Formats: sequence, C-alpha cells, structure tokens
Amino acid sequence: MKNKLASVFLALIAFGSAPAQAQQAPEFAGSWTFKAWIGQACEFTGIARISPIPDADGTYTCQLTANQSCELVEWTVRQTCIAKPQGDRLWVKSEIAEFIGDTESSSYLPDDFLLTIDSAKRMFGALHSAGVFKAEWIRDEGVTS
Repeated sequence: MKNKLASVFLALIAFGSAPAQAQQAPEFAGSWTFKAWIGQACEFTGIARISPIPDADGTYTCQLTANQSCELVEWTVRQTCIAKPQGDRLWVKSEIAEFIGDTESSSYLPDDFLLTIDSAKRMFGALHSAGVFKAEWIRDEGVTS
C-alpha cells in the first residue's frame, strides 16, 4: 500500500510539474513549388516564399510567382501575398504586383489558395482564382525556414 501511494504521489508531482504543452503550429515558412490542375490545355506552376516570422495576429507575408501556360497564351505573374494559418489549414491571399514578360491581362485574377498542411514538405487543397482547382505545394529540398 505504501509503494502504491508513493507511486501515485510521484505521478501527481510529475503531472503537476510538467509544463503544459501548447499545440505546435504546423511549420510552413520557407520556399515552396506549387502546381494546380486548371484544365487539359493549360499548365499552372510556380514558386512561393513564406516569411519565417508572423506579425502580431499570426499572419505571414509571402511572395509568389505563378506561370500559367495555355495553348494560345502564357502569363508569368509576380504576386505579393499574406498567409494566414487556421488550425491545420493555410489561407494564401494574393495581389498582383506585376506581369513578367510581354503579356498582361486585366482578366488574370490573383492566385489565392486554401491549403491543408499535410506535412512539413507538402500542402494540398485548392487554387481559388477564375474557379476552384485542385492544388499542391511541395517544400523545396533543403529549406527548413
């Protein structure tokens, strides 16, 4: 009985003295490549860089460059963005900064994403632009921040 009470006492001390573990936010800051499936006649790919430090409300700044190549036209668009985590999801809201190359379009919409954080190396979800399309982000090899 004495050993049992001692074990319970030690367990209570250990439980009470152990720091409460805050839920670790998924890691998504760093460099990523992305793609989206926007139709058979088009290819949509790009690169993104999410800053390692959020502002006071937990929003990260980011930059992305998207390349959309279709049968008759190709756009390369540099965009600024914010990345807002919500649990295991990440909203990426973009604004067009500039068209790179000769082709500009008033009909090209900013590339916004809603992604589920699958792992430190992969996010998947949807591109929300001129429709909703399946998308995937893959972390660039060797980047940890």
